[in-house]
Amino acid sequence: MADTGKVTISGSLKTTGGTPLAGQTVTFTDDKGDTIPSATTDANGDYSVQATVVAPAPAEKFTASFAGVAGSYAASTASATADVVAGTTITINLVVS
Repeated sequence: MADTGKVTISGSLKTTGGTPLAGQTVTFTDDKGDTIPSATTDANGDYSVQATVVAPAPAEKFTASFAGVAGSYAASTASATADVVAGTTITINLVVS
């Protein structure tokens, strides 16, 4: 029987040169189209958010998106697919130019 549990989605938002982007909003969805709470990057460009999921579930896809900054940084999207078990951490790193 499946139960509801929490997974952590974490990662970083950096430029192609490795410069972290602080104070930026990253949004998340899963392959079911559910919206997961957004996160704001810290001084190191890192973010982390908890999502409530039905677990265990095989191979669920999570997507992180950054809308970009007009005139500065392009939008970026990255995904990760993982077997969902409550307590799992899924890492999705975003790179922008």
